[in-house]
Amino acid sequence: MFRFTASKCMTASVVAGAAALITGDLQADSILFRDRFDGPSGVTRTNLNTNQNGQSGLFARQDWLENNIGGADAVISNGNLELRGNGSSGLNGSIVYLDYNFTQLGSFEVEVRYLNGQSGGNARRSGFSVGQSKQELANATGASSGRIPGDVFIAYDTIGPNPSDRGLFIGHNGVAQQFINQTQIDAIDGPGFGYPALIKAVFTYDDMNAGTALNYEVFLGSTSGNVLKITDGTTAWSGTNENYIAMASNYNNFSRVQTFQVNGVVIPEPGSITAGMALGGLMLLRRRRGK
Repeated sequence: MFRFTASKCMTASVVAGAAALITGDLQADSILFRDRFDGPSGVTRTNLNTNQNGQSGLFARQDWLENNIGGADAVISNGNLELRGNGSSGLNGSIVYLDYNFTQLGSFEVEVRYLNGQSGGNARRSGFSVGQSKQELANATGASSGRIPGDVFIAYDTIGPNPSDRGLFIGHNGVAQQFINQTQIDAIDGPGFGYPALIKAVFTYDDMNAGTALNYEVFLGSTSGNVLKITDGTTAWSGTNENYIAMASNYNNFSRVQTFQVNGVVIPEPGSITAGMALGGLMLLRRRRGK
């Protein structure tokens, strides 16, 4: 069963109704939040919160917050979010996170689409993290793996020019867990996979209490559209009902993000109502109330 609780912007009656409606025979993943980082036709979106028309999903129209650590402020340019790093230090960079606590019970996935995956320097990582509090993100002291507070930090590392030097990095609460280099990734998919255009992870768990197992599967997508599973793992929630989701980058120049998306992974239950129609109605209600 898929359930959730909302941290803000929804009344108790809407939350209760949404939980009942989403539980059901939903064949496709429901979009909880998506940001394409663009504005309506004819309007240029230049920073994170000037215009939120590029946002969609059940919990759309959320503010972005930023912890800028020694770099430049994140900007939106030509419909892409640019996370600015700082070439002088691998610790410096940008952490951008939604002012929303994703505390649904069941499963969810995060996917980030990149326009560029290449940078320089040592330990230059761009990716996302889950399982942290708002305060932890605000107090983070760096954008490198050892300074990201998330229970799971998943990023692509451009530590060097050779395929054996760069690859997929995974950390738990600031401690490195896995590094799968590009040579190993090419062995899974064949040579020429290249820098990823998509980083995606699916998270499953029984509840969001501190100490409960948090399982994940990690996927990379190529510029040609091929998506393959690279690895999986398990950690534990470090806090109860703490699931602010962040993007982070300490690239020398900047990392361009095309789309950030959080999906609710729904487990079908036979005999329940058709959740697709109900979810559509709920999203329409959200849009009307947002006007």
